[in-house]
Amino acid sequence: MNTHDVQHDASTLQPATITASPFVTWSDTTSLSSRPGGVPSTCHHEPAPRPGMRVRRRTNIVPPYSPVSHAPIAPPLLTYRGGPLISNVEVFSLFWGDAWTSAPLQRLARRLQDFLAFSMGSPLVNQLAEYSVPGHALGSGHVLGSRTVSGSGNLSSVSDAGVQLFVRDQIGRRDGVPAPTPHSLFCIYLAPGVAVSMGGQQSCQAFCAYHATMYDRIPYLVVTYPNCPGCLSTFNTFDAMTATTSHALCEAITDPVPGKGWYDDVNGEIGDLAPWKTRRLGGYRVQLQWSNRARGCV
Repeated sequence: MNTHDVQHDASTLQPATITASPFVTWSDTTSLSSRPGGVPSTCHHEPAPRPGMRVRRRTNIVPPYSPVSHAPIAPPLLTYRGGPLISNVEVFSLFWGDAWTSAPLQRLARRLQDFLAFSMGSPLVNQLAEYSVPGHALGSGHVLGSRTVSGSGNLSSVSDAGVQLFVRDQIGRRDGVPAPTPHSLFCIYLAPGVAVSMGGQQSCQAFCAYHATMYDRIPYLVVTYPNCPGCLSTFNTFDAMTATTSHALCEAITDPVPGKGWYDDVNGEIGDLAPWKTRRLGGYRVQLQWSNRARGCV
């Protein structure tokens, strides 16, 4: 196994950290009546834990698909925690791996770019305007471009720190990859057969995509190629990747530093309320997102 990881001076690169607590403590005092409304049936939740039980989970991920229907933990209500949001997001994609340089993945990469371009002015992104706050007006974004990066050889495994180093190196080349701004979001698509580890967990086993922020100022999201049933769900490859991308994209915009933007201490981020609950939008499959205004998943 060829593992791409980081050899660096720790003073110059600080790996992204998840600032939201990975634990939820369930108590009898966490009353369902303490929050307005019930939980719409269109939203999908984890099983309700026993009172006093500490539940470990990570909320910046797209979890693998599960056909099991769960009871709600608590009625959702995202609240703003005072951190950064991404106004009018500007997306740049990096297709990492030799496989993206030849058919049929070349065509898949073009289709994913078309999906991102469509999403920027679509209801998927525009519906996030309800989470605007002073100084952070959320609305339509645009795609700045993409790059296919080959030369990875037989890369089969990469760590999150390795992903960060890869993004930093691409930015540092100053040959077409834009310098980060407060509107930037870098979207990394991994090639088939490449696993990524993050926070002690590994793709396919624990997640299909995730988002984070390096240096507290460069948001990025990572989407794995759906090599396993959990990341493919009941969809074809393209639909599975647009679904996971839409989940991570909306969370990256509304909570780029996990737990410091719009967040729910019990249920997590905007996409965590409806993992793998999807709809068709402009011919594309996108995941439903929680709306405080609609008090449901839209």
